Amino acid sequence: MANKLINLRMSNNLIKESMCIAKEFGFNNIQDLIKESLRNTIWEYKKKKALVWLERNFASMEKTKRLTRKEKQELFENFSERKSDKIFKRLKINPDVV
Repeated sequence: MANKLINLRMSNNLIKESMCIAKEFGFNNIQDLIKESLRNTIWEYKKKKALVWLERNFASMEKTKRLTRKEKQELFENFSERKSDKIFKRLKINPDVV
């Protein structure tokens, strides 16, 4: 991936503080500090976006009606009665042997 050059204007005070932080925390230069800061900021915004998505989608699940135990049992019985013969045939299994 090709790198692109951007220009960034910063105040002298911000440059001095950035240089001190870069030295103190082992960055080679201000550019590396800025790149790392930008990566961290992007990561934080992605997390915020994911949390908003989760809140929107899982909040709607609270309104969803859950099946009762009886309804689940009825569904299981209906499914197993209708599908078991087809499954046995497809798998070439004799149901009497099972």
